[in-house]
Formats: sequence, structure tokens, C-alpha cells
Amino acid sequence: MRAPLYFPAIFLLGLLPKPTLWAQPALVVAPGTNITLWCSRPRLSSVKEWRFTLWKVEKHHPLQKHFSAESQTGFLLSSVSPEDTGSYSCTYMEPNSSDGISMMSDALELLVPDVFPKASLSVWPGPEVASGTNVTLLCKGPSWSTKFLLHKEGDEEILHSTDIIQDGAQFFLPHVTTKHSGIYTCSYQPSTNGSLWIQHSDPVELTVRGASAALVFPRQSPHLSPLMPPERKPHMQKWPTRDQGKDWSP
Repeated sequence: MRAPLYFPAIFLLGLLPKPTLWAQPALVVAPGTNITLWCSRPRLSSVKEWRFTLWKVEKHHPLQKHFSAESQTGFLLSSVSPEDTGSYSCTYMEPNSSDGISMMSDALELLVPDVFPKASLSVWPGPEVASGTNVTLLCKGPSWSTKFLLHKEGDEEILHSTDIIQDGAQFFLPHVTTKHSGIYTCSYQPSTNGSLWIQHSDPVELTVRGASAALVFPRQSPHLSPLMPPERKPHMQKWPTRDQGKDWSP
């Protein structure tokens, strides 16, 4: 892969191994946070002191320079703002030497959002379900989210995401009952900041209806089918007796 052209070409062809750059406390932070970008070089004993330089993409002049005999040094970015968002890299070199120059470190992406977008929460198959239904709550956030939490109003228990999908997480509530009814919200955490939780999503209300009443059929005689009318007995004709009628003959 060809190196970007916005860094000085002399560092792209450096003779010394490239250093490593990382951020503390995180790469995604809120405005006003103090960030330290640490530049670390391989351990070399030939020179007592090295000059470390911090660079930013699209800026051809160094942001900061430090002299240190240690294997690493930190560049402090105080009270960062959205303007500090961008790609950073660092180099090291021997002071007063044109030969002892390192390659540029891999770029480090720093993100300082002006406003962190709220998470969004949706419920499937819908906000009103019957008791016993399997319900899924989907919490979505930016692509750099890594952890999601599900909150229920009035409940101290918080559900941690276990089923991560693209830009979100699914929370399964199997065989819900009326106890699952309530108001839910969710939040997310940036993948590079384990202490920062973004504000909750807009609330979603879940209503779980109780079990439907069973259909009641009228009681039937145990000897009769409920679907068939009672069988009629055949009509029996009676003949007159000897005492009935005067003209009776055998």
C-alpha cells in the first residue's frame, strides 16, 4: 500500500524502524478531555537522546517536538475539541543528524464528536404483545460502538449486550409475562473508551397482555354428542283392546 503524501517524504523512506503511537485515555472522547498521544520507539542504545515529533494529517509542519532519552514520550493535547479530530502519526530521529531518521508510525485516528448521537431502541414484533411471546429489543448506535446496555424504568437490573450485530445489539426476552411490561431505554459505549457511556435512547414502552380467557362451551349430556341432535325413538302404534270398540272381531 502506498504511503500518503501529506507526510514529509524523508520520513516515508526513513532508515530506522517505525515507532508505535497510541492514545490515553481513549481514541473517542468528549470535548474538553485531555489526551496524551504516546510515541514509542524500539530500544536503541547507540544514542542517548532522541527527538520525537508528532504530526497530523494535512499539516506539513510538526505539531509538537520532544527530546527524550527514554524509549517513549507523550504529547499532551489539552482540552480537545472537534477540530482535533483526525489522523496522527509520529517519528523519532537522532538530533543534528540527517541519517538517523525513522519511518512514520502507523496513523492513529482520533475522534472528538461535537455531539454524541443518541442510541435508538426498537421492539419486535411490536410494542404490544401477548403473554408468552418472544420479544427482541434492538439497540443501535454508531459503527464505533462496542458495548450496549438495556435499562428498564424502575428496575435496578441492567442487561448487558451479548448478541452484537452491525451497529447494534439484540436483547432477547423469551416468553414474556406481564412483569416485562414497562418503559425501556438503551445506551452504548465507544469501543476505545471503557469509561464513557452515551446518553440513553428515547424510551420505548412494552405492554404485555395477560393470557386470553379460554372459550367456554355449554355443558352437554354425557350420553349425547354436542354436534348431533338427540335421536328420536320410532313411533309405536297401539291396537285397540277387546274392551275398546263394539265391533271388535278376532
